[in-house]
Amino acid sequence: MNGFLQRRDELRNMMAKLNAVMTRCQQDYDRFVKATETFEIWFEVFDSESMLEIYRRYDEVSVDTVSLDHDHQNLLETWQPIIFAEREYFEKAERVDTSYGIITERTDFLFEDIDMVEDDLRELYNVGKSGIINIQYMDDGEYRAF
Repeated sequence: MNGFLQRRDELRNMMAKLNAVMTRCQQDYDRFVKATETFEIWFEVFDSESMLEIYRRYDEVSVDTVSLDHDHQNLLETWQPIIFAEREYFEKAERVDTSYGIITERTDFLFEDIDMVEDDLRELYNVGKSGIINIQYMDDGEYRAF
């Protein structure tokens, strides 16, 4: 019984540590998303308003629009790996979140089963029975201890 309870507690401790890590990761992810959204709003305004206005009024401004366009294209090309890295980060974060959800769901079911086994073991122990405990799993996912 002690070994069973020790393993149960180890699993619960591992899940608690995983939950703490996932909470920190979620907070970091949320901060990243907020910063990304803020930057994207700024860049869209810059790209669609400020830059567009310069191109529209090229004859009034003292800017070499060919050079400006070249610099703008260089910026976009330089920025492209960052966009790809960001996309990869979002994809990996989604996979981690999905995997974490699966782990959490499965361990919740496992803890329910562990609790039932623990209750049955305590019941057998409390009535003074000793010896081997046989556990038979049923087709419906339940088990029977005798």
